Amino acid sequence: MASINDIPEFETNCLLIVADNGELRRLACPFMVRNILEVPLLDWGVIYPVQAVMLSKEGKMVYYIRGNAYFYFNFVVIIEE
Repeated sequence: MASINDIPEFETNCLLIVADNGELRRLACPFMVRNILEVPLLDWGVIYPVQAVMLSKEGKMVYYIRGNAYFYFNFVVIIEE
C-alpha cells in the first residue's frame, strides 16, 4: 500500500471540490468543516478548521483537526463565498 510520501501529487494543504456550477475548486487549508456525526474530542455541530488533509493507513481520506485525524465523512465542508 502506498503511503502519503509515495504519492507526490497528493497535497496535504488543500482539498479539491466540485462547486455548484460544476467547476473544480481547490480549498486551501485551513478550510472550515462542521461535524455531522459524533466524534471523539470534538463537540457536535461546531465548526472547526482543517489543518491538513491526509490519507489513513487504509488509504481513506482524513482531516487533521486539533491534532487528531478524523475520517472526512464525519464532516460537511463549509464554503464561504
